[in-house]
Amino acid sequence: MPRRRNGFTFLELAVVLTIMGIMMAIVAPRFSAMFSRATLGGTARQLAGAMAYVRNLAARYNRSYFLTIDLDHDEYEVTYFNPPPELAMAPYEELELLEEEVYVPYTDDFIKTTRLQKKVSFARVILEDGTELYDGSARIAFRPNGTADETVVHLTNPGEKFYTVHLERYNGQATVYKGVVVPELPPELTEREPPRRAEDAL
Repeated sequence: MPRRRNGFTFLELAVVLTIMGIMMAIVAPRFSAMFSRATLGGTARQLAGAMAYVRNLAARYNRSYFLTIDLDHDEYEVTYFNPPPELAMAPYEELELLEEEVYVPYTDDFIKTTRLQKKVSFARVILEDGTELYDGSARIAFRPNGTADETVVHLTNPGEKFYTVHLERYNGQATVYKGVVVPELPPELTEREPPRRAEDAL
């Protein structure tokens, strides 16, 4: 009796390859969607981490730092307020008009101008006064006392998935949420009116 040779026939290989192709067609889109969501979530957490770092910079060096979000180019950078000597005594309102001269980019080993990961973009930025930005740029201030400009940032990808980064005003903390979240912005703190009559005083 001739001994049977080990191996696969062409028909067997064709059947296995066909089954593998069908499985890949079913599974690949799911893996792609999972990777896309992971990339989006990672980008949101990276932005929140940058906010925390800028908050620490402001406290450490006792001056305000700013995170500027460029919605048109999907990137962000850190700057600080540093007018030239000849403008140092100018009113703040006038210096605001010369932002290209008084806001200096800040970079170090941990932070620099950062472009969002591929296929992730800024969908919307909501400022503390309720203004919604879909293009242009937004400058978020971080102050030495630990406060910051209340801001909500929505990130998205081509699959129309969303993540939200919420920066709180009174503690400068950034929180990441899955999906579109619009936290209720806190009211402005106002000084208490003096009592009109002695008996009204507490």
